[in-house]
Amino acid sequence: MDQIIESKRQARQRILWGLILIGFGCLFLLERMDIVAISGLWHFWPMFIVLAGAVEVLSATRVKHVTRGLNQMVIGGWLFVCIENMWGLTFGNSWPILVICFGVAITTEGLFSARARQPAQPQQPAPQQRIE
Repeated sequence: MDQIIESKRQARQRILWGLILIGFGCLFLLERMDIVAISGLWHFWPMFIVLAGAVEVLSATRVKHVTRGLNQMVIGGWLFVCIENMWGLTFGNSWPILVICFGVAITTEGLFSARARQPAQPQQPAPQQRIE
């Protein structure tokens, strides 16, 4: 059963990455044809990490996949914010944000995996009453 779920997840990931590559290919082709200028696109390279995290979340079948994807999205967003010096955040003064996010992710993963491992309580059949 787990292999079926995992293969579906991998198929979803391949589809999403394929669509992303098609989109980038079209964008680069339009640039080569001088229809679009994307020279400033590399300024947003941390967003590629966010995109990878979004693919992970969208194709998730388990909580660990969601937390892994969200972590990637946080890292990409953090890199972008630090590079742009948004809100006065730099690599030096904002690294505790990553520690907090990783702690939340580990805790969440632990909570959900502990719930998944608990055996289901068997339900007692309702006592049948005899009609006499």
